[in-house]
Amino acid sequence: MLKKEEIISLYEKIEQNDYDLKTEAIAYCKNDCFVLHKIIEYFQAETVALYKIKDKRHVFDIIPNLTTPQMSLNVFRKMFQDSKFNLTVPTNTKEIEYIRGSYRGALCEVYVPETPKGYLTMEFDYVSKYAEVMSTQAFPTGEGKYVKDLFFDNGKIYFFDEDKKCYCEFFGFANSIVEVPKSLNTPYLYLHTANRGNVAPTGTFSSLWPSTDILYANSIGTKILKIKDGFHYDKTFGIYEDYVNFHFPLRLANKNNPKGKMTKLMLNSLYGKTGQKLFNRISMSVTEKQFYIVSQIMENVKIHVELPEIKMYYVSFDKSVNLKNITNIIKDEDFSKLIINTYNKFAKMEQQWRNNSLPHIAAFITAYARQDIHRLGMQIKYGTWHAADTDAVHVSFNMEDPNQKAEFEYFKSLCGENIGQLKHEGTFYHVKFFAPKVYARYDEEGRLLPELSRFKGVEAKYRELLFNNMTSEGVSIEYEQIIKRDMKHLSHNVKKVTQKFTFDWNKRILTEGGKNSRPLHYPDDFLPEERIF
Repeated sequence: MLKKEEIISLYEKIEQNDYDLKTEAIAYCKNDCFVLHKIIEYFQAETVALYKIKDKRHVFDIIPNLTTPQMSLNVFRKMFQDSKFNLTVPTNTKEIEYIRGSYRGALCEVYVPETPKGYLTMEFDYVSKYAEVMSTQAFPTGEGKYVKDLFFDNGKIYFFDEDKKCYCEFFGFANSIVEVPKSLNTPYLYLHTANRGNVAPTGTFSSLWPSTDILYANSIGTKILKIKDGFHYDKTFGIYEDYVNFHFPLRLANKNNPKGKMTKLMLNSLYGKTGQKLFNRISMSVTEKQFYIVSQIMENVKIHVELPEIKMYYVSFDKSVNLKNITNIIKDEDFSKLIINTYNKFAKMEQQWRNNSLPHIAAFITAYARQDIHRLGMQIKYGTWHAADTDAVHVSFNMEDPNQKAEFEYFKSLCGENIGQLKHEGTFYHVKFFAPKVYARYDEEGRLLPELSRFKGVEAKYRELLFNNMTSEGVSIEYEQIIKRDMKHLSHNVKKVTQKFTFDWNKRILTEGGKNSRPLHYPDDFLPEERIF
């Protein structure tokens, strides 16, 4: 930060025309690069020191790791992964279909849209929930085995193992038919729809789910009518236990310094790496002539960067088109070679990513976390459960009611700094929930608290404008955006942009004049095209 006298001196230079923007900009960029280099050096030294605690013989080099998720995976593999765990990467097409079809996101729901009069709304979230389930729960390992004619009995799923000639407990991903009673106001099992995303309805329907999801849903009232088939795995505990138990205490002991932030990132990043998606698009730079060819023969072409002054484009397109057909069509030999080399590069990268991806484990991690959030919300008997938000619940209590006050005290008793405990993030006089991850918080005088409100994907500086102009259809805001920079003359163009933010209340149906809601019922509340899964 500049000192006051330096700022005054800078103003004087500008007034005397003794200030060259280009010279100053170059000096600034050089200094920026120097500082960044020092930060990388410091980060590497801290990382080496950190992992020497685990293994003094091993020096971990951060340089080959371009991202924190990549680094977390490499740290896990080199320093924590036990060879006894069979972390097989799924390759069977049908198996991958069952895994991906069972992979649901976090629990993000709004049940009651607004704080009742006289209540206080509180947010409780978990301390490292995903890391906790990674260290304590069982995960599918080994090669998936396709099995049919499964059945449910006394809280467990079974199948007949032809090899062992006996009935075995099933653990994996299953294609099931279930019946969720209308009396269940906060159903658990998600269906994925094209228009609404994940929806938890009542009614009778079928889909793919992790076996742990099916069993939890049954424990809260869902009937399991039939389990058609599925992929069974070995049930393995302890895969990530050492990794989490090493990083979490360091995070706890270093909350207010860079080491604490780094260990927190390392805890959170490994889960995401296990569930990363594989490549389904190709990206490349093309000339104007090449862009015309690409737009004619490739599918779903998108322009990401356009440089008309030099007639260049950076584009992406689906990789589903047959490479041989493309090279036969393209007459430009150099461009044909460029396409082949680009395809081969992405094929190599995809194989590397495929070796990193363990979607069957990631699906179970998400399922366990989702169950714990839902289980916590289901414990609310006297207060009001407003919303679930990934690893948090939003709950209202009337402190004049002894039962609700006691329930609040129970929630407070679950709070602590240890992994898997709750944190009481705040208490608010009034909250309006417009959609999952979209809510406005107000103080005692009814004034909006923009920094404490949330509108997913929107910077805090725009939130007040958004929430103050909210309608049932959404809201529009206008702001300035730089659209073109001319680095040669050190200038840029600015235009005003109007952006409309919309949200759909389409996961549940509002009741009581918008004060409450109920689940969608399948198939009555679904569009015809949404009734096939």
